[in-house]
Amino acid sequence: MHETGLADAIVRAALRRGAGRKVTGVRVRVGGHPVDPLVVTQNIQIAAVGTVAEGWRSTSSWSR
Repeated sequence: MHETGLADAIVRAALRRGAGRKVTGVRVRVGGHPVDPLVVTQNIQIAAVGTVAEGWRSTSSWSR
């Protein structure tokens, strides 16, 4: 459940930052949260469907 909320927040932030432009990539660094990186990455792809970020490439860095 935490992964879904985190992924939604990442997509919303990228869309705000993109200001209507197509979002082609994002670099994400997550630390201090007990989440599954693979699940977050998959949820980012799902959350981006139907937006200008659909199909983007994400580069993630995870630390615990």
